Amino acid sequence: MLHRRLVRRAALAYVALLHALAFVPVAAPDLPARLGKRWGLLPPDDMEDRFIELTLPVVEQARLDRAVPEAALVVLGDSIAKQIDAARLGENAVNHGIGGDTVRMLTWRLPVLPSVERARAVVVNAGVNDLKYRPAPAIAADYRTLLARLPPSAALVMVSPLPVDEGAPWPRRSLHLRNANLRSLNVALRPVCEERPNCRFVDVWPVFWDAAAGGLRPSLHSGDGLHLSPAGSRELEALIRGAMGARTGPKDAA
Repeated sequence: MLHRRLVRRAALAYVALLHALAFVPVAAPDLPARLGKRWGLLPPDDMEDRFIELTLPVVEQARLDRAVPEAALVVLGDSIAKQIDAARLGENAVNHGIGGDTVRMLTWRLPVLPSVERARAVVVNAGVNDLKYRPAPAIAADYRTLLARLPPSAALVMVSPLPVDEGAPWPRRSLHLRNANLRSLNVALRPVCEERPNCRFVDVWPVFWDAAAGGLRPSLHSGDGLHLSPAGSRELEALIRGAMGARTGPKDAA
């Protein structure tokens, strides 16, 4: 008798599940995609308009990451991070920066970079591209999720968003690249880093801001108002080394 009741209940539950699965595409057609993105199974919306362009570097980095030694120094982030010469920061260093990266995209691709889990130090520079999709408080919340997925044993350096030259070509055609937005993001991100005991927040504005020009110091960007010149990259690398407590770093090229 008990067996029959259990079978009947199981059958009813199965039928109810089928009805629910049939109902979901009608009532909430985007639910599977939303759940897939929330659980990290699908890439974030940030990649939709550049999926192929951004996926290929992710695949290549996953391949190269297999050769990264234990206790490496790993650089993560967007095109500014990609410009960093990781070798100037220390030994056994690797740069996994990708142009156009956002905090959500970086969080999504972490599982294919096992070197991060074994890293002695992680440098993160991301958030500027996120302003195209969401405001500073939401970016800060995404950053908190990202930091929670980084190994607690690793020293962490979180680089603030850089200012831009609003009169230069790149910021002129990108409305989200305004120094007021970047300052707000800077303010929102600092406390996220300070919540973590081994996180050092590098505020680059005192070095990169030019009060006379009202933006990114001209000698430190490449001319497009956003990306760094060789001198700008060296300045950023020096700030990161300082945050890592390095008395001396690899000798800069002339």
